[in-house]
Amino acid sequence: MVRASDDRQRRRAEEERQRRAREAARARSRIDKGRWFHLGMAAKRGETRENGWVTEFQVNTLHGRRRLDTARVHDERNRHFAEYKSGRTPEKDALEQLKKDRELLEQGWCGTWVRVEGVNFGRSVEKELKKLERDFRDQFDVVFVTEQEAREAIQRGQELERRHQRELFSGAELRAREERKRRLERLKEAERTRAAAAQAIEKKKQREREEQERRRARELAAAEQARQQRAREEQERQQQAREQSATAEQARAREREESDRAAAQQRERQAREAYERARLRLPREVSDLLARSYPVPGDEVRGGPGPHAGHTRAGRAERSRDPRERGGRERQ
Repeated sequence: MVRASDDRQRRRAEEERQRRAREAARARSRIDKGRWFHLGMAAKRGETRENGWVTEFQVNTLHGRRRLDTARVHDERNRHFAEYKSGRTPEKDALEQLKKDRELLEQGWCGTWVRVEGVNFGRSVEKELKKLERDFRDQFDVVFVTEQEAREAIQRGQELERRHQRELFSGAELRAREERKRRLERLKEAERTRAAAAQAIEKKKQREREEQERRRARELAAAEQARQQRAREEQERQQQAREQSATAEQARAREREESDRAAAQQRERQAREAYERARLRLPREVSDLLARSYPVPGDEVRGGPGPHAGHTRAGRAERSRDPRERGGRERQ
């Protein structure tokens, strides 16, 4: 019993899954058909990009944002929109769209609903469509197409979409190639920029090294010049010191000589004076003998000593000579 119950649950779950898949497929089919109908019918009516029409155009209203299937806006007085209905639309959604369309019509827009014959939108929707046609006779209308025209529009829209996809793919591939080309060029440019920057940095470093070397050379030259200048100044100072020392020594020597000479003269003068005083106190005979034997201090230096009148042969000869012949040895 438990196994049979599990089998029934699995079957029901599988049936539910398949049902949802079919509904999703039908929904996708309705969406696809509606999109193809829109594309094909817009192309048939000339509402294309080349003529200034834009698909999926959005505009804000007091009731919210309205997304129009196609629209063309030149200025405030020349604004058009179109809505394409290939099948039945939920009544609530259709009424919401019509409420927003009324606001647009009141603002001066012109609009068209394109629908397939035989498809009923519901009483309230049909009533609102008629009211819009009546209230905005020159601005709004409803266009009916046959089922055959609808099928042709769907087929044409499908072909346009495939072509557009191919164009998009080709365009995407072309854009991708262009982007790769631009990216490669950017990489090359970045590499060139990097190389130029590296070269500029290296040149700057080289200039800085050269400037540093020149500055070091200038500093060394200045230091050498300063050293030589100091050496010359030291030599000059020493030379001046030696010259000053020699001059001072010479001056001191001259001073010593002059002092010695003055002292000698002073002693000689004092001795002469003492000698003269001593002679004046002696008798004349003794004074003459003293003058002959002991000349006045200083005379012996100028005249030199004569032979002593002693007991030698030279002395006896000297005593026998006349005093005037003795060269002034004796004092008068």
